[in-house]
Amino acid sequence: GVFALRRLADDPAGKVIKSRQATSTGIRGRQPHRRACAVNRPGTREGCAMNRAIDLLEEKLQRSNAFLEKLLQSAVDCVVAADMTGKIFLFNESAVDLFGYSLEEALTDLNVRDIYPGGGAHDVMKAMRGESYGGKGRLITYHTNALVKSGEQIPISLYASIIYDEDGNECGSIGFFHDLRERIHIQKKLEKTQLQLIQSEKMASLGQLVSGIAHEIKNPLNFIYGNTGFLADYTQKIENLLEAFENLPSLSEEDKAKIESMKKEIHYSF
Repeated sequence: GVFALRRLADDPAGKVIKSRQATSTGIRGRQPHRRACAVNRPGTREGCAMNRAIDLLEEKLQRSNAFLEKLLQSAVDCVVAADMTGKIFLFNESAVDLFGYSLEEALTDLNVRDIYPGGGAHDVMKAMRGESYGGKGRLITYHTNALVKSGEQIPISLYASIIYDEDGNECGSIGFFHDLRERIHIQKKLEKTQLQLIQSEKMASLGQLVSGIAHEIKNPLNFIYGNTGFLADYTQKIENLLEAFENLPSLSEEDKAKIESMKKEIHYSF
């Protein structure tokens, strides 16, 4: 869109759009003036043909002007154009909705510098005259803030171009403002969702780790628990054997005393 407008700026129809005098002189909507044949070359067919050609050219110019104006007014993004003094001469309906100024306010009282906070307008012009954002004379995807009537600063993506006259001198600029608030809101929601997914994955990994540790602990415990019955039964048999040995009639009192001493040393009763 910006590049087509730059080409139109060098076309006669484009000069009608970029010049504020075009509107004030009433070119838009004026019916072609049918000239009498006698105006240029009285009594000649050449004079009549020339007048008809001029009328057709003027009519074509008016149609091009009207089409371009409708195209800009119906654009979804804001379109703002101004001369080199900052005087605005194009402010479409989307710009009215975004910035909060009426069309009359924008065209009579508003300066293009007023729609940027601080020295934002100077930064934009400096960037347009440089080579970093799409080449000299234009801006592609330049992120900055716009200042609306309420004082709120709105993040925007700006596509802009310098308008040159037939001598190659700067005579104005046009910019397309894309509101980034919805995109930023969606991006934040996406980042939040990604963070939640990462957190969920971390918790899932932690759960798997804890489950693995519990499994490693449970296996030896199950082994020990599964063999306690055999150990108790075997211990009981040893106790029975020891009691039978103690009750042998052939044991002397000295042997019995030694057995009791050994039982105390190993805490047999416990």
